[in-house]
Amino acid sequence: MTVDEQARTELKAAWEKYKTFEPAGLEFGEVCYRWHKWYTEDKPKDKGDRIRFMWKDLGIPHTTAYLWKDKYAESIGKGKTPEVERYTEKELEHSHVRAENEQRLEKLFAHCGFKSCYIKQNCATNEYHFNVIFSALTEAKVRELAARLRTK
Repeated sequence: MTVDEQARTELKAAWEKYKTFEPAGLEFGEVCYRWHKWYTEDKPKDKGDRIRFMWKDLGIPHTTAYLWKDKYAESIGKGKTPEVERYTEKELEHSHVRAENEQRLEKLFAHCGFKSCYIKQNCATNEYHFNVIFSALTEAKVRELAARLRTK
């Protein structure tokens, strides 16, 4: 079993347990903490993207993963990640709104039949802008998407 497969298996099991039994939040947080730490320290060129893509692929909202990861870190005396401690309340609220926007659009694409995509809000001006990254669309799916976009 590769490291990615092991991480995916552990994260999926912890997420399923958390969804059915909310008090398992710290256990879920421990798994997120351990794997986030491994991916950011042992795979620094990924800058944590791989774990975030994995959460997204497993249907785990990254805001939930970070919330429980930080709660677990605080429970063992590690505190929040230094980046989070420097955020103002306004920045944290902006991050939450951003995550909600990404999840809302992800549901829209999934409803249209495009389930394998990653959506990231890249700026917040007067109108939100998003990057939409599709993984492994066949040529037929790309043509279908292009046709749908032309008709809108």
